[in-house]
Amino acid sequence: MSNLKKNKDFYIFIGSLICLIYFSFLFINTYILKSENVIIGFIQELFTLPLLLGTIVLLIFSIKFSISRKFSLKSYAVWSFIILVLLITVTFGSFL
Repeated sequence: MSNLKKNKDFYIFIGSLICLIYFSFLFINTYILKSENVIIGFIQELFTLPLLLGTIVLLIFSIKFSISRKFSLKSYAVWSFIILVLLITVTFGSFL
């Protein structure tokens, strides 16, 4: 595997971790802390929709790279795929 492909996998993995951390903080603030600070609400409104769309885009790229790596557990793309599927399931499941 070339070094460039490893870097793409790693960037997708980092992006999926950023989405996971953001939505974890969003969950904590919504259901546990219930903070009504204006600045926190502004940041939530500003970043939630782009990160939702980014999660779907990252999922598409992680599927593409996972298939090309034959779902090897040593690949960052497979771990990104697992993180993103769980994140999308919990995020969109919370809308129901």
